Order: sequence, then structure tokens, then C-alpha cells
Amino acid sequence: MITFGVTTRYYGATNSRGARIRVASYRGRTFVPYSYDPSDAHEIAVREVFGADADIRLVCPSESGRGDVYLVTAEDNSVIG
Repeated sequence: MITFGVTTRYYGATNSRGARIRVASYRGRTFVPYSYDPSDAHEIAVREVFGADADIRLVCPSESGRGDVYLVTAEDNSVIG
């Protein structure tokens, strides 16, 4: 198991791409389509990248609502990269 920080950031839709959330850790980054679910879309994106069994804790929500910081504990082979 490994624990590390993860940041998320919301990117709005453009003419060629739909809305998405960037999930970044020390191993790289990936983009996840934005979830219009009424619960937290950023946490949903982090869970999609690192799996449902990862321990994910919100550390610092952004004041603007565009991104958050999470602490993730997961298997080392499940991280981005």
C-alpha cells in the first residue's frame, strides 16, 4: 500500500470536448469525463482512476469549486502511470 496526494481540476466543455476532470498524482495525470451526478464529481473521478477499494480522503476543497486535494491510499500498481 502507498499513500500519496492527488489533485483534481475541473475543465469546462469546449467545441470539441465535453466537460472533464483532471486527476493528477506524483505518477502522472489523466482526464475523466465529468459526472453530472448530484454527489461530488471530483471524488467520483478519483475513485474511477484508483478503484473503489482505495481509501480516499478529502484534504482541501478549493474555494473556487474548480478542484480539490485528496489523500489516497491504494495498491502501488493502481496509481496512474
